[in-house]
Amino acid sequence: MKKAYAIAIMLLAASCSRAPLTEPERGPVTVGFGVGATKISTDASSGLLSWEDTDEISVWAKNSAGAAALSANTFKLAASHKAMAYFTAEIPSPMQEDSYTYRCLYPEAETLEGGLASYSIGAQQYQGSEPCVLWGEASHGPLTPIDETRPVDDEALMNLRMSSLLHYFRFFIPEGSDLLGQPVQKIKFSMPERIAGTIKVNPDNGQIDAIEGASQEIVLEGLSLSEGAYALAAIIPPGDTYLEGETMSITLYGSDKYATIEPLVLTGRDFKAGHITSVAMRANQLHDFYRVRFSLADNKLGEKLISIRLSLADGSNWPETESPDLVWTKGDGRNIAVGERRDRA
Repeated sequence: MKKAYAIAIMLLAASCSRAPLTEPERGPVTVGFGVGATKISTDASSGLLSWEDTDEISVWAKNSAGAAALSANTFKLAASHKAMAYFTAEIPSPMQEDSYTYRCLYPEAETLEGGLASYSIGAQQYQGSEPCVLWGEASHGPLTPIDETRPVDDEALMNLRMSSLLHYFRFFIPEGSDLLGQPVQKIKFSMPERIAGTIKVNPDNGQIDAIEGASQEIVLEGLSLSEGAYALAAIIPPGDTYLEGETMSITLYGSDKYATIEPLVLTGRDFKAGHITSVAMRANQLHDFYRVRFSLADNKLGEKLISIRLSLADGSNWPETESPDLVWTKGDGRNIAVGERRDRA
């Protein structure tokens, strides 16, 4: 659940005076830093990707001699307001006076192997839970000890700047464009380069060193878009500029209709990380959407039924698929009971 934090701790105390930081004691200590109040600002009309109360940032730090002081330590969101969000963690002892280089990744990596952090950028995305991967670097002294009973001097606090490693598409329906005559429930788009997969990020420089399970197609679901509305999708930046003749294809789906969009010319575009591209959707061809209804009236097999396959006799593929088969299965070996129905769009 996203929420704007009230004054939960004295980090946000509205006092004009600055209480001096207490001399840190030996033993575990809570330290923290500040970051921008939002993860990503797309633009004024499309809103923000805001910090959530469960968000965590991984932090690496090396001192002036190059020795590790922090290694993927987890800092959790403690509080936020319109100007800044605060992340804190408990470390075994206060950091020594020195200059440090900090490198940070959000969110915590799914895996951290061979010095690379892994993040899945799904080929299936949902509105309201857009993928987000951020990297930041800062030079600063030791992290500020946090006494939750005292105000903190923001000027003494490390203020970290993080940038997105992904590019975002802002799909929108222009005013006066009634694409389907009904809300758009799903958007499918594809590009010549890989746009989804598992990225392997180097925490030292924020570079994507490898991509596994790459896909050139993304399906954005959980929508209900009408005129003037928008939806965000995240892609892995292509890395190179698109060449002459390369295009992006888009298909929109409603409850019983779908529409193709005139292919978008990509020539000369590079879709850099940390940027957003607005894509106006205007229907090119409108089609009726059909559904196949499976209905099990009886089972004379003498054993449980776990799969039903419907195949086209001539071997051609079902529309909008790459297979001549439609399969009804519930997964995990579960039984399809008599009387059950399932619609396949």
